[in-house]
Amino acid sequence: MPVIPACISNLLFGDRVMSENNVRATNFYIHSNDVATANNVDTNTITATLRDDATPVPGVSVNFIVTAEGATFSNGRQDISAITNDDGICNVELKSEVAGHILVKAVCYHGDFISTQIESVFEEAVEGQETLTATVLDDNTAAADGQDKIVVVYSLKNGTAPISGQYIFVNVSGGATATPTTLITDDFGTASINITNEFAETVTVEAEAVLIGVKAKPVELIFEAVLPPYTITGNILSNNAFADGTSSNTVLFKVTDTKTGAPAMHQVLDCIASHNLSLPDGQYHQTDLNGEVTVNCTALVPAGDYSIEALLYSNSDVTCLVEGISFAKPEYIKDLIGIVVRDNAEATVGKGDYCQIQYSLTKANSLDAAEGHNIYIKVNSGNVTVSENKLTTDSNGLASLKVYNAVAESVTVTATTDFEDISEETVVNFRKPVSVTSGTITSDTFCSLDMFTGSQYDFITGHSYQFMLSTKEAGDVKKQVCQDGYNIIKTSQSCQIISDPHYAKFADFNYDGAIAKCTHGGVDTATNVYYQIGDYSSLTYTLIIIDLGVN
Repeated sequence: MPVIPACISNLLFGDRVMSENNVRATNFYIHSNDVATANNVDTNTITATLRDDATPVPGVSVNFIVTAEGATFSNGRQDISAITNDDGICNVELKSEVAGHILVKAVCYHGDFISTQIESVFEEAVEGQETLTATVLDDNTAAADGQDKIVVVYSLKNGTAPISGQYIFVNVSGGATATPTTLITDDFGTASINITNEFAETVTVEAEAVLIGVKAKPVELIFEAVLPPYTITGNILSNNAFADGTSSNTVLFKVTDTKTGAPAMHQVLDCIASHNLSLPDGQYHQTDLNGEVTVNCTALVPAGDYSIEALLYSNSDVTCLVEGISFAKPEYIKDLIGIVVRDNAEATVGKGDYCQIQYSLTKANSLDAAEGHNIYIKVNSGNVTVSENKLTTDSNGLASLKVYNAVAESVTVTATTDFEDISEETVVNFRKPVSVTSGTITSDTFCSLDMFTGSQYDFITGHSYQFMLSTKEAGDVKKQVCQDGYNIIKTSQSCQIISDPHYAKFADFNYDGAIAKCTHGGVDTATNVYYQIGDYSSLTYTLIIIDLGVN
């Protein structure tokens, strides 16, 4: 039978090489590539294209059928199916052991059944002509998981006689992997190769029998993205609840079969809430008969950036993140009050003496305590440490804070809440540690006793100080009397201390000394104690100065 060149074949059989049926402006046609050798190995590629006007129609199954004796598709059968890709195109491979024009018919359903046909040409094998043909077994499509493989079989012949022991070098494009990359034809002149890929892409496989310089027609293989068995979708059913720890927002998750879209019942979801968001019904939920799960969430912090991520318990790679969950400030939160319950603590290094503030978070309805809310603490001094930087109100809406300081100073403590317009500033004071100095009275007459001969004392403006005089030796200090009109304390001008009265009486056993207020702060080195005693002499007296802080 004479061989008809492809270009002439297209002219002779033009109405069949690319026939079209138009149904509702739908174009469906098939095409065959160049002439192949009729050796039951070499193939022609049959391409089907489906479009609505100029728009490709993907995802449609096309059935290809041949009836000619000796003609089969790559699956070894006379029928095969393929799915149109995003371009509305699908390909199959046709081979024949008989030369001639093989009629190929294609049928698909797109709103209605559509069919078209074409003749594919195969020519006689010529003795003495070396050919290398590639055949894709089964399907030219596989999952891009690095495991699913496509098998390509190469056949090397001289005419119809197989050529054995020849090296075939294979090159694969893209990220695909060929195993092995170098083939040796067997006694039947054939060799096979496995192609895998971890990337979703279309690759081209080229092969050459290098010793005799014969190349095979390149074949295209398709690796598709691996789809998980299930898909999770999610949306917010209710939003903007009050951030009161009780009112809840609701998120709906739905699990479906990825391929069929059918609801996936009895699937367990692991629901993970973002920071400060609580799930009162727990972390794990099982889908109902509709494949759905409703998840309630609460919060104590008003914000609009909360989220819940649902993971399929059986496959944590299947996830769904729902963002934009918002909570509003509770309307009944009224005020934050800070009360100093302990002040004028002694400034000590470490956690020794302390000032204490009790905070009360109140509501508009006083019968309802603002329980479980956060109070955040900041101070204006780097010398200060606090018992906690974040307090949480108890069932009475109360929270207590201890403040420590190594330096005598006034400290402003700022307390804020999760509500932007509710905060409180409170001042606590730290005093110097009790300062003790001593001197010796050498006469039983009116004398001057310098208590600051070898030390200094730094008075703070606005602070009050208590001055006490005592002795550990024989002689009862309470019997001593400082005469009216004499100043028990006299200071230099750098630090004026005013007390009323200007004297102290020691006759009272419960003597608590003289109290004076500093009006000009500074270091004083010239403080003298004037003291008149009775029958005792040469007694050593101790002057105690206590910083009472601001009062």
